[in-house]
Amino acid sequence: MSDSALPIYMDDHYAMLSGELELAQRVASENEQNDLGPFLKDYQKELTSQSNLLQALLATQGQSPSMTKQALTWVAEKIGRLKQNDGWNEYTNLARVLELEVLISAAQARLLMWKTLNRVMTDKDADKEKLDQAKRTAEKQLRALKKFHRQAQQKAFPTDDE
Repeated sequence: MSDSALPIYMDDHYAMLSGELELAQRVASENEQNDLGPFLKDYQKELTSQSNLLQALLATQGQSPSMTKQALTWVAEKIGRLKQNDGWNEYTNLARVLELEVLISAAQARLLMWKTLNRVMTDKDADKEKLDQAKRTAEKQLRALKKFHRQAQQKAFPTDDE
């Protein structure tokens, strides 16, 4: 592995985490009247904490987050809002399903990142307990997101037996 591979990997994940945070903020604001909204408010706090941890880990590698990657992630999240989700002027059940699927994908990628960093970073690079805690939190969040997705899916695509 080249000396630059790990910082690039972490920076890419830092950008993805930033996009995940942006999306979580938007989905939370659209779901304040149900259980998903409050869950995502707590989720955002943990994402911010994990973002701070990842930024500190980047610093141990002599790097800081790429502003270009941050800007591109911000733009990509905004572009994702432009598509029609079964309605132009309102938040829909379909939008909730699709957005939860993106959050699930992001949480899965974040979990894999914490597992990777836990494996490759040494004790001098990182507090292994913090890495392990971030991994456990991502696992818990992923389970919860999947539960919310099942509920949203049932609402968006009801079947006769429901």
